[in-house]
Amino acid sequence: ELYRPISTSFENLPQTALIHCFSWLDAASAARAQATCRKCNELPADRVDARIWRPLYSNNFELESDSAESTTWRRRYGSRARLDQNAKNGVGKCTTLRSKGVIAPIAICGG
Repeated sequence: ELYRPISTSFENLPQTALIHCFSWLDAASAARAQATCRKCNELPADRVDARIWRPLYSNNFELESDSAESTTWRRRYGSRARLDQNAKNGVGKCTTLRSKGVIAPIAICGG
């Protein structure tokens, strides 16, 4: 047989190629793909986090503001995006916290 059809299914892509394709997505599309694609859920979480979510975070937010080292980049991205959206919509309140004699006003955007 000289002609053999090529499958275009994600199921046949190697993990490296799939992660590379996802690295071009915006955050909403990446989250949707991870939520709906069985093959995506089988990808190594540490590689997805490092190759997709960390770059998305650094492109949209400043890395210096992040201090949650034990939290995945996907979760950090979601938390920061919600915080920014709440601040933009005026949801939240300003409160003063005391820590070791230091008084600093901070915005708590959550409800």
